[in-house]
Amino acid sequence: MRGNSFCHRAILTAIARLAEKRGARVQPERAVWLGSSFGFVDLVIRWKLECLAIEAEQSPRRVHNDLLKAVALKAKWLFIVTPTAGIARACSSEVVRCKACLGDVQVTVCTLGMALHSLSTLLTPTNETNLDPPATSTLTET
Repeated sequence: MRGNSFCHRAILTAIARLAEKRGARVQPERAVWLGSSFGFVDLVIRWKLECLAIEAEQSPRRVHNDLLKAVALKAKWLFIVTPTAGIARACSSEVVRCKACLGDVQVTVCTLGMALHSLSTLLTPTNETNLDPPATSTLTET
């Protein structure tokens, strides 16, 4: 994982462990072509026929790039996971500004605890092919 901070590694490790425990395929640092260069999605989760992109962020600075990577990956979901609710709010604001590049990707911006809760709901055996989140809006903020 490219992020060297303890927080970045802790977020991605916790999510990867949950996904693997639920039987999903997990791939860290998945390369995607962005037109003129490669970008790397922090964590890709494959569940049934769906693809989820996970990005751990400590500021809203790279949110636009995260959205472009999720679109290039053809992910159904992008989870932008932050260490604090304040950073999640700032990232949510950036997602709203970048709405044009979203494509069909549904974005959830949240802290680690909410991400683990949402993913544990999504990655259940009863959730066969319908990856609907527990929240009803496209943009979830906590």
